[in-house]
Amino acid sequence: MKQKIYIETSVISYLVSDPSKNIVIAAHQTSTIDMWKILDKFDVFISDIVIQEASSTWNFKHINNPFTRKMIRQITETNGYVCPEICSPDEFLGDDV
Repeated sequence: MKQKIYIETSVISYLVSDPSKNIVIAAHQTSTIDMWKILDKFDVFISDIVIQEASSTWNFKHINNPFTRKMIRQITETNGYVCPEICSPDEFLGDDV
């Protein structure tokens, strides 16, 4: 059984944006491209909300911060579900970057 991955809007943003001159953003873009190359090893999901959001505004900060992650985990687990791990492509790839 393949691991499941949910693709958030910012991942798509880094994937399709022009290469940045900002070294940090350029590194995020590279990690995203590297992750995208191995997605066939996973069951990949995307929501209608991501499609709508990608059509207008791209921002990973609203979901990938410690306060939001804690809230998502509490709500998910309180309702009897296993919480997904929320991470950036950099975190996902770990030492493979």
